[in-house]
Amino acid sequence: MIVIDDKYMHIVECYKTGGYTDRDMISFLPNHKKSDEIVVVGICPSKIPTPKTNGSFSTLRRWMTNAGVEQWDFQNIVPHKENVSSENLNHEIYYDLLKHRLTPFKKVVALGNDVSDALKKINIDHIKVYHPSPRNRVLNDKNVEKEIVTKIKRYIND
Repeated sequence: MIVIDDKYMHIVECYKTGGYTDRDMISFLPNHKKSDEIVVVGICPSKIPTPKTNGSFSTLRRWMTNAGVEQWDFQNIVPHKENVSSENLNHEIYYDLLKHRLTPFKKVVALGNDVSDALKKINIDHIKVYHPSPRNRVLNDKNVEKEIVTKIKRYIND
């Protein structure tokens, strides 16, 4: 007999909503429309309840808009915990739930190496781009951002 406790049910709900059970992960992006075909995948929810003006989601939205992608969904590989370290990541990912959540999407954009590695483990085709964090110094070079936008645009239109 399989016992399903409240903690596991909470985790299942988190995989369904991208990281929050009381609201959608991207509900704080004004006028955003979700897609059933395109999903961007991050690591885990931030402790910050509302994104900063110059934060990761602002950068990500700019990339997607500049790539001509107005509708997309979002999912974290560890949607049920905040700020998970790289060392603990593999122990926190529920790969079966992640695969179930991502399989319906036609295009998957992975934010960073950790996300890409997790997607490879469950055989999810994707492209990898840099994580859009303002702390990512690679993004100080505006040519890198142009390359990311071009990469996303080519992948989505392929």
